[in-house]
Amino acid sequence: MIKNILVGTDGSTYSITACRYAIDLSQRLQARLMGLHVIDARSLEGPLLADVSNWVGAQPYGGQRFSFHKMMEERGRNILDAFEKEAIEKGITPEKIMTVGHPVSVVLRAEDRADLLIVGRKGEHAEWNDEMVGSSVDRLVRRSLSPCLVTPKKFRPINRILAAYDGSGHAARALQTAVSLTQSLSAELNVLTVGKDDSATRAILDEARKRLAAYGIEVSPILRPGRPERVILEEAAEREADLIVAGTHGHGRIRERILGGITHAMLTHADIALMMVR
Repeated sequence: MIKNILVGTDGSTYSITACRYAIDLSQRLQARLMGLHVIDARSLEGPLLADVSNWVGAQPYGGQRFSFHKMMEERGRNILDAFEKEAIEKGITPEKIMTVGHPVSVVLRAEDRADLLIVGRKGEHAEWNDEMVGSSVDRLVRRSLSPCLVTPKKFRPINRILAAYDGSGHAARALQTAVSLTQSLSAELNVLTVGKDDSATRAILDEARKRLAAYGIEVSPILRPGRPERVILEEAAEREADLIVAGTHGHGRIRERILGGITHAMLTHADIALMMVR
């Protein structure tokens, strides 16, 4: 059950949408909401600031670091204040957190306070790299122990959920999360298994039915052949799903290869929210 939601925000278009998902889910799930803004330590300590100082004819890097830090703090407060204002308008009083560090590491350290992490699919430089998922998001999904909701550019409330199930342990936990959300949000649930119509795949379908029946849900899993990442996205579009729920790893000889392939492909190409469950 989701009772604590942590959303990361950097002021970008995608993170503003992530905040809207977080506020909506906090309201509907009656969950505590936390907003996190990370001042990237690399912008304060790396060569970037030194280069900027040289470009504008400023004093050496060391003498400008304090002023630049204060400017970044002010920007972060403005971002969090805007998030707080929108949440309060929806009847929610969020906790605001601002810190300095590497964004992925900071979020991972904070995840023990949250049942759900929410991040935008791309960061503040998305317009420079329109086709690829943000590298920080990719690393976060790989390493997070909590369910991670990766949100698209535009907000849409979650009323239809598609869960991908392949019989693996990660998929079983993803299905459990999807069921919990379905019940809490009064949403529609569809379950998809991608594979050949053979005895092994039929056994996976039977297992999915049993798991759903245990939660009092009567849904017939869908079977479709093809490449998993492509079929999952096509099925989500056909079902007009608002959210895809999947395990971060599936069956396979090298799990990291699966994560780097199927999951990365869905993170890159999905135009709806995607929840990854470890």
